Amino acid sequence: MNESEIKFLVDVGVGHLVEQYLSSNDYDIRSVRDLDPRMPDEEIIQIALTKNASLSQWIETRPKVPSG
Repeated sequence: MNESEIKFLVDVGVGHLVEQYLSSNDYDIRSVRDLDPRMPDEEIIQIALTKNASLSQWIETRPKVPSG
């Protein structure tokens, strides 16, 4: 896949199943895991912006637990 054809940039936390699904459904993807699994978020965002790619990230939210 040519980098200029990237449509999805999949972050490390998303997982292999999402990558496999997108790839098997003929989406052009690039995995951060394959580029550099320790890539800083700022660099990931810059690649997505430069390549006009949708960025897929897993954002974990946890309920706030009262302290005390």
